[in-house]
Amino acid sequence: MDGIVRPDSVELLDVAKVYVGTRAVLRDHLNARHDRQQVAYLAERTLPHVEAMREGLRWVVRAQDGSVDELRYVVGPDIGLDDPLDTRAPASLTPADVRCLIALLHARLVMGWLPKIPPEATTFPGPPEGYRDIFPPRGPAELKDRLEELERGIWEIALGKPRPDIYHGRYRRLYAFFEAGAWLALQEAHRLKGLS
Repeated sequence: MDGIVRPDSVELLDVAKVYVGTRAVLRDHLNARHDRQQVAYLAERTLPHVEAMREGLRWVVRAQDGSVDELRYVVGPDIGLDDPLDTRAPASLTPADVRCLIALLHARLVMGWLPKIPPEATTFPGPPEGYRDIFPPRGPAELKDRLEELERGIWEIALGKPRPDIYHGRYRRLYAFFEAGAWLALQEAHRLKGLS
């Protein structure tokens, strides 16, 4: 084995289900349809997945990824075991959760591909067509901000905020992210199924 984590098609299909299910909830929300089952789906499936992305970021960020201030912003108040001023640091490190790493890596892939998703694969109404104007994050701090934006947007929808009250650019990025993520995950899952 070459040491690279390769998710199997079952894991990819599970990721695809989260993206497809969330996109369906967002589409209904866009059309002013909202029910308890959708809120439960966002709370039980989508939010834990977004939280896994954020935790995955904490696991993969490295010293060369940014300045000390940027890294502290990304990692949060837990500076680490080697900082004598950090009394909250655990006595030992816990192993990384592969689910969190897969969630983050898929999120980074989705954000990188957003401008390249074919316009005919997009369903957000109105101009501009496609998502060419949604640029990928340019570093760990921007990635953290984008993940937090996803989480805030999901919370707003779960709390029943009507779409017109949600800042349109942020809502469009949220919708685009889950739509592109569903498209990419399904493409890869179908490819993997064909190889087996």
